[in-house]
Amino acid sequence: MKTFLLHKGIPTIKFSMLPDGIFYEGKLPEGDYALAVCPTNEKQIVVDIDCKPGKTNGYSNVPPEIYSELIESYHYYTKSGGMHIFLNYSGDKVLLNTTSKLAIDLRIGANRETNNAGGYVKFNGTGDIRDYINDIKITSPELNLWLEKLFT
Repeated sequence: MKTFLLHKGIPTIKFSMLPDGIFYEGKLPEGDYALAVCPTNEKQIVVDIDCKPGKTNGYSNVPPEIYSELIESYHYYTKSGGMHIFLNYSGDKVLLNTTSKLAIDLRIGANRETNNAGGYVKFNGTGDIRDYINDIKITSPELNLWLEKLFT
C-alpha cells in the first residue's frame, strides 16, 4: 500500500512510480488537497460502491449476503454516501482495475505481468491508513465469485 497527495482530485505525482510502502506524512497542505490510497498488488483490492443521490446507487446492486461480508472488512463512507471497502482477494483470477455499469468499481494494485497500472481511492477515513491494515479481511469463496463476475 502507498499514499500520496491529490490536488483538486488529480495526483500530484506519477503514482505508478512511487514504491510500495511509501506513505505521505504530515498534515495536508492548505487548499483543495486530499490523500489517496493505492493498493500494493493485485491481491489487495478496494471495492468502491458509488452513491450519488438522485443519480446512482451501487448499494442496490450488492446482494445482502455479499454486503454483510464486505462491511466486516475495513471500510469508510465517501462524502457522497458511497463506500470504499478494503479487502485481501483470495481468489485465483486476474481482477481488473475498472468501473462497472452497476456503480461499483474496483481498484487494485499494479501488476506489470498483466499490464495493469493499478488504481487509487481518495482516503476519507480518519487517522492513518496503516492503523487499519489488520482490519482488512480475506475474501471468502462466495465473495470471490461475485468479484470475478464483475471484474474479470
